[in-house]
Amino acid sequence: MLPFLMLVAVQALLTAAAGWLLWKAWRVLARRDVAVGRIVGAGILLRAFGEQVLFWVSFLGLPVARGMQDGDGFWKFAVDAELYFGFSRALVAKGWKSIVMVDRTLPSPAFLQILAVFLLFFGLAVTVGVLLNLFAYLACCNAVVRLGRLDGPARRPTLVALAAISFSPSLVLWSTQPLKDAFFVSMVAVFVAACAQWRKEWLTDQVRWLPLFGSLLLLLVTLYAVAGMRWYFGMLLCVASVPFLFATVVTSRRRIAAGIVNVLALLLLVQVAAFISAPYLPPPIARLLHGSAAPQAAQDLVVVVEQSRAGFDKTGGKSRIEEGETLARVDRKAKPAAPAPPVDGQPRVPETVPRSTIGRVAAGMIAVVIPRFVSERLGIIHVGGGGGLWPVIEADTLLFDVILVMVIYYAVRAAAAGGLRDPSFWLIVLITGGITVLLAYTISNFGTLFRHRSMILLGLALLLAVSRASGARSKTPEPVT
Repeated sequence: MLPFLMLVAVQALLTAAAGWLLWKAWRVLARRDVAVGRIVGAGILLRAFGEQVLFWVSFLGLPVARGMQDGDGFWKFAVDAELYFGFSRALVAKGWKSIVMVDRTLPSPAFLQILAVFLLFFGLAVTVGVLLNLFAYLACCNAVVRLGRLDGPARRPTLVALAAISFSPSLVLWSTQPLKDAFFVSMVAVFVAACAQWRKEWLTDQVRWLPLFGSLLLLLVTLYAVAGMRWYFGMLLCVASVPFLFATVVTSRRRIAAGIVNVLALLLLVQVAAFISAPYLPPPIARLLHGSAAPQAAQDLVVVVEQSRAGFDKTGGKSRIEEGETLARVDRKAKPAAPAPPVDGQPRVPETVPRSTIGRVAAGMIAVVIPRFVSERLGIIHVGGGGGLWPVIEADTLLFDVILVMVIYYAVRAAAAGGLRDPSFWLIVLITGGITVLLAYTISNFGTLFRHRSMILLGLALLLAVSRASGARSKTPEPVT
């Protein structure tokens, strides 16, 4: 009994210390700008109080949205939260070795590792998940502030980018459960900020190897986390880093040293991503990474995407993205339907998902950008399900559209002024554009697409900060030899 009480006392002290660290981290951001402090502070309170309300409603089984409760603090809109919590708790029970040498065949092993560490230090409670998400949220905000600027015309878009991340209904909702989404988004943001810092170090008159090593270490850690949660995004970061690192070498005053070090850094990034995501890599991608049968593996990448799309189509679900009459007419012209063979002597029900590539991408993009009440009324697509979350989803879509319009506005202005020369902008463009097309084409279930849309929203927020900052810095020429 005494050892148990001592453990509880130690975890209580550690939790208090974690709260103090959260406060200190917020104070660091607040000192940089008053508005930043208010936005980030409101985001912290919204997540903390939201989690407490949802936890106690579900834990006590209160008569509030009972159809969406899963009990014990969990909710049906986050069905995999209980899965992650269970696996992480099992890792804690097995000890440090199981956490460090995590079984990579488990779902999202990198997230299970960090969640298990938090459970070990702060107790085996569902609410520990929100503590992790709060630290992740602050890390994401810090990355946005470092990428943007808080002086002159660049201040407003940077603040808007912070507000988008802080008050996005979806990001706030996922942060109230032990889910990987908030942590994933923060790791991507920190990766981009580390890339910008890496390039900045190579543009100085004298290369400082210690800060460079720190930036490289941060790149490797964040990529490990990203690839250990979503392998395809880890591969996307590696691909998008190639032109970024090339631009870094070209603009450096020490091109030979920069070329050697940046090539080695890229090889390390690829190896880290391949290591943590190895059990989930499709065979063509694994062969491509190992340099064997590269031409054939490159051709097979299309097959991997098609198989993933077919899997979503086969799974179906209540929130399946179906084409409306307007999109169906366009889709039939792009790819006429072949006669469907009968099943057990009965005529097969016609497919309601788009058949052509144009139709698939269009349906996915419409589901991402256009609110359901608009797309349904126009007969473009039809989405069912929702589980009572449609008000939250629609609000999230409207916020997404506002950020998208602002990104286009500031990017056009910066381009007209001769800006957008910062490779960080194009790094984010490649990442955001690549994941947008991939998700829009592959995922035919709106519930899954809605969860993944936070990755696109993050890209828009980072673009909003970087595009205006790039334009503001465009008068300063890059150092070249």
